Amino acid sequence: MYEEKEIKYKKRKKETTPKKEEVKKEEKKVKEPKKKVTTKPTTKKRETPKKVVAKKKTPTKKKKTAKKKIQFSINIPPILKRIDYKKLITELVVLVLVMMLLIFTISRIRKHQEKLNENFNNNITRITDATIAYFKENTLPQNIGDSTSFILKEMQNLEILTEVNDEKGNSCDTIDSYIILTKTMNEEYRLKIYLKCPNKEKTVEQRLTCKDKECIVTKK
Repeated sequence: MYEEKEIKYKKRKKETTPKKEEVKKEEKKVKEPKKKVTTKPTTKKRETPKKVVAKKKTPTKKKKTAKKKIQFSINIPPILKRIDYKKLITELVVLVLVMMLLIFTISRIRKHQEKLNENFNNNITRITDATIAYFKENTLPQNIGDSTSFILKEMQNLEILTEVNDEKGNSCDTIDSYIILTKTMNEEYRLKIYLKCPNKEKTVEQRLTCKDKECIVTKK
Protein backbone atom coordinates (compact mmCIF):
# COMPACT_ATOMS: atom_id res chain seq x y z
CA MET A 1 0.00 0.00 0.00
CA TYR A 2 2.73 2.27 0.87
CA GLU A 3 4.48 1.70 -2.42
CA GLU A 4 1.38 2.37 -4.41
CA LYS A 5 0.96 5.69 -2.68
CA GLU A 6 4.56 6.63 -3.39
CA ILE A 7 4.17 5.83 -7.09
CA LYS A 8 1.03 7.96 -7.32
CA TYR A 9 2.80 10.83 -5.60
CA LYS A 10 5.66 10.71 -8.07
CA LYS A 11 3.25 10.73 -11.01
CA ARG A 12 1.54 13.81 -9.67
CA LYS A 13 4.83 15.50 -9.06
CA LYS A 14 5.85 14.85 -12.63
CA GLU A 15 2.62 16.28 -13.92
CA THR A 16 2.77 19.35 -11.69
CA THR A 17 6.48 20.14 -12.22
CA PRO A 18 7.02 21.83 -15.60
CA LYS A 19 9.59 20.59 -17.95
CA LYS A 20 12.95 22.33 -18.10
CA GLU A 21 12.53 23.33 -21.71
CA GLU A 22 9.16 24.86 -21.05
CA VAL A 23 10.56 26.73 -18.05
CA LYS A 24 13.40 28.12 -20.18
CA LYS A 25 10.98 29.25 -22.83
CA GLU A 26 8.83 30.99 -20.28
CA GLU A 27 11.90 32.71 -18.83
CA LYS A 28 12.91 33.96 -22.27
CA LYS A 29 9.44 35.27 -22.78
CA VAL A 30 9.62 37.13 -19.49
CA LYS A 31 13.07 38.55 -20.26
CA GLU A 32 12.25 39.65 -23.82
CA PRO A 33 9.76 42.51 -23.77
CA LYS A 34 6.90 42.10 -26.11
CA LYS A 35 7.19 44.19 -29.25
CA LYS A 36 4.30 46.49 -29.79
CA VAL A 37 2.67 45.68 -33.05
CA THR A 38 1.15 48.81 -34.51
CA THR A 39 -1.42 47.82 -36.93
CA LYS A 40 -2.17 50.38 -39.58
CA PRO A 41 -5.79 51.30 -39.78
CA THR A 42 -7.50 49.80 -42.72
CA THR A 43 -9.43 53.02 -43.44
CA LYS A 44 -7.86 54.87 -46.35
CA LYS A 45 -7.35 58.55 -45.97
CA ARG A 46 -9.16 60.71 -48.46
CA GLU A 47 -6.70 62.16 -50.90
CA THR A 48 -6.98 65.90 -50.98
CA PRO A 49 -7.28 66.95 -54.61
CA LYS A 50 -4.26 68.84 -55.83
CA LYS A 51 -4.93 72.41 -56.81
CA VAL A 52 -4.29 72.86 -60.48
CA VAL A 53 -2.57 76.21 -60.92
CA ALA A 54 -3.34 77.53 -64.39
CA LYS A 55 -0.34 79.13 -65.98
CA LYS A 56 -0.93 82.67 -67.01
CA LYS A 57 -0.47 83.00 -70.70
CA THR A 58 1.62 85.94 -71.71
CA PRO A 59 -0.61 88.14 -73.87
CA THR A 60 0.49 88.45 -77.46
CA LYS A 61 1.19 91.76 -79.14
CA LYS A 62 -2.22 91.80 -80.78
CA LYS A 63 -3.96 91.33 -77.45
CA LYS A 64 -1.85 94.05 -75.90
CA THR A 65 -2.73 96.44 -78.67
CA ALA A 66 -6.38 95.48 -78.35
CA LYS A 67 -6.26 96.28 -74.66
CA LYS A 68 -4.63 99.60 -75.40
CA LYS A 69 -7.31 100.39 -77.96
CA ILE A 70 -10.01 99.57 -75.47
CA GLN A 71 -8.40 101.81 -72.88
CA PHE A 72 -8.05 104.57 -75.47
CA SER A 73 -11.69 104.29 -76.49
CA ILE A 74 -12.68 104.47 -72.86
CA ASN A 75 -10.61 107.62 -72.35
CA ILE A 76 -12.10 109.42 -75.40
CA PRO A 77 -14.07 112.46 -74.26
CA PRO A 78 -17.75 112.51 -75.15
CA ILE A 79 -17.32 115.51 -77.51
CA LEU A 80 -15.03 113.49 -79.79
CA LYS A 81 -17.47 110.59 -79.83
CA ARG A 82 -20.14 112.83 -81.32
CA ILE A 83 -17.95 113.74 -84.31
CA ASP A 84 -18.84 112.07 -87.60
CA TYR A 85 -15.36 111.07 -88.76
CA LYS A 86 -16.45 109.94 -92.23
CA LYS A 87 -17.99 113.32 -92.91
CA LEU A 88 -14.91 115.04 -91.51
CA ILE A 89 -12.57 113.04 -93.76
CA THR A 90 -14.65 113.79 -96.87
CA GLU A 91 -14.66 117.50 -96.02
CA LEU A 92 -10.90 117.46 -95.54
CA VAL A 93 -10.42 115.71 -98.91
CA VAL A 94 -12.64 118.29 -100.61
CA LEU A 95 -10.71 121.10 -98.90
CA VAL A 96 -7.37 119.67 -100.06
CA LEU A 97 -8.68 119.37 -103.63
CA VAL A 98 -9.96 122.96 -103.56
CA MET A 99 -6.59 124.16 -102.26
CA MET A 100 -4.76 122.26 -105.00
CA LEU A 101 -7.11 123.75 -107.60
CA LEU A 102 -6.53 127.25 -106.23
CA ILE A 103 -2.76 126.77 -106.28
CA PHE A 104 -2.94 125.48 -109.85
CA THR A 105 -5.11 128.41 -111.05
CA ILE A 106 -2.92 130.97 -109.24
CA SER A 107 0.21 129.49 -110.82
CA ARG A 108 -1.46 129.60 -114.26
CA ILE A 109 -2.50 133.23 -113.71
CA ARG A 110 1.01 134.14 -112.64
CA LYS A 111 2.51 132.46 -115.69
CA HIS A 112 0.03 134.25 -117.93
CA GLN A 113 0.79 137.56 -116.21
CA GLU A 114 4.52 136.98 -116.57
CA LYS A 115 4.06 136.18 -120.25
CA LEU A 116 1.89 139.28 -120.68
CA ASN A 117 4.42 141.48 -118.91
CA GLU A 118 7.25 139.98 -120.91
CA ASN A 119 5.46 140.68 -124.19
CA PHE A 120 4.50 144.19 -123.08
CA ASN A 121 8.05 144.98 -121.91
CA ASN A 122 9.41 143.72 -125.23
CA ASN A 123 7.05 146.08 -127.08
CA ILE A 124 8.18 149.03 -124.89
CA THR A 125 11.81 148.12 -125.62
CA ARG A 126 11.05 147.99 -129.37
CA ILE A 127 9.39 151.45 -129.30
CA THR A 128 12.30 152.91 -127.29
CA ASP A 129 14.92 151.48 -129.67
CA ALA A 130 12.93 152.71 -132.71
CA THR A 131 12.68 156.25 -131.21
CA ILE A 132 16.45 156.39 -130.46
CA ALA A 133 17.21 155.16 -133.99
CA TYR A 134 14.88 157.80 -135.49
CA PHE A 135 16.37 160.75 -133.57
CA LYS A 136 19.87 159.58 -134.43
CA GLU A 137 19.17 160.72 -138.00
CA ASN A 138 16.70 163.55 -137.19
CA THR A 139 16.91 166.65 -135.05
CA LEU A 140 16.23 166.38 -131.34
CA PRO A 141 14.30 169.11 -129.44
CA GLN A 142 16.81 172.00 -129.06
CA ASN A 143 15.54 174.08 -126.12
CA ILE A 144 14.71 172.92 -122.60
CA GLY A 145 10.99 172.23 -122.42
CA ASP A 146 10.64 171.56 -126.16
CA SER A 147 9.09 168.22 -127.11
CA THR A 148 8.29 166.05 -130.13
CA SER A 149 5.43 163.52 -130.21
CA PHE A 150 4.19 160.71 -132.45
CA ILE A 151 1.27 158.40 -132.32
CA LEU A 152 1.91 154.73 -133.02
CA LYS A 153 0.22 154.93 -136.45
CA GLU A 154 2.55 157.80 -137.51
CA MET A 155 5.56 155.79 -136.44
CA GLN A 156 4.35 152.88 -138.54
CA ASN A 157 3.70 155.16 -141.53
CA LEU A 158 7.19 156.64 -141.25
CA GLU A 159 8.50 153.11 -141.01
CA ILE A 160 10.04 153.91 -137.65
CA LEU A 161 8.30 150.88 -136.20
CA THR A 162 6.46 147.83 -137.53
CA GLU A 163 3.17 146.50 -136.20
CA VAL A 164 2.98 146.06 -132.42
CA ASN A 165 1.02 143.02 -131.18
CA ASP A 166 0.12 141.57 -127.79
CA GLU A 167 1.00 138.03 -126.58
CA LYS A 168 -1.98 136.55 -128.49
CA GLY A 169 -1.04 138.28 -131.76
CA ASN A 170 -3.71 140.99 -131.54
CA SER A 171 -2.52 144.42 -132.71
CA CYS A 172 -2.26 147.21 -130.14
CA ASP A 173 -4.15 150.49 -130.51
CA THR A 174 -2.34 152.66 -133.07
CA ILE A 175 -4.34 155.85 -132.33
CA ASP A 176 -4.31 156.01 -128.54
CA SER A 177 -0.74 154.72 -128.20
CA TYR A 178 1.91 157.46 -128.50
CA ILE A 179 5.41 158.71 -127.55
CA ILE A 180 6.57 162.17 -126.32
CA LEU A 181 10.24 163.18 -126.22
CA THR A 182 10.94 166.29 -124.07
CA LYS A 183 14.24 168.07 -123.37
CA THR A 184 14.62 168.48 -119.60
CA MET A 185 18.27 169.52 -119.22
CA ASN A 186 21.32 169.99 -121.34
CA GLU A 187 21.92 166.65 -123.10
CA GLU A 188 19.10 165.06 -121.11
CA TYR A 189 15.64 164.05 -122.32
CA ARG A 190 12.53 162.39 -120.98
CA LEU A 191 10.82 159.78 -123.18
CA LYS A 192 7.19 159.08 -122.29
CA ILE A 193 5.60 156.03 -123.92
CA TYR A 194 1.92 155.14 -123.63
CA LEU A 195 1.01 151.76 -125.10
CA LYS A 196 -2.53 150.48 -125.21
CA CYS A 197 -3.15 146.82 -126.10
CA PRO A 198 -6.32 144.62 -125.83
CA ASN A 199 -5.22 143.02 -122.53
CA LYS A 200 -3.02 145.74 -121.06
CA GLU A 201 -2.22 149.42 -121.21
CA LYS A 202 0.55 151.24 -119.44
CA THR A 203 2.56 154.48 -119.37
CA VAL A 204 6.34 154.18 -119.09
CA GLU A 205 8.78 157.07 -118.64
CA GLN A 206 12.48 156.75 -119.43
CA ARG A 207 15.46 159.06 -119.08
CA LEU A 208 17.75 159.53 -122.11
CA THR A 209 21.18 161.03 -122.27
CA CYS A 210 22.12 162.23 -125.75
CA LYS A 211 25.55 163.34 -126.99
CA ASP A 212 26.15 164.04 -130.67
CA LYS A 213 22.82 162.39 -131.44
CA GLU A 214 23.88 159.21 -129.68
CA CYS A 215 21.20 158.53 -127.05
CA ILE A 216 21.26 155.92 -124.33
CA VAL A 217 18.72 155.02 -121.65
CA THR A 218 19.92 155.98 -118.17
CA LYS A 219 18.46 155.29 -114.76
CA LYS A 220 16.21 157.90 -113.18
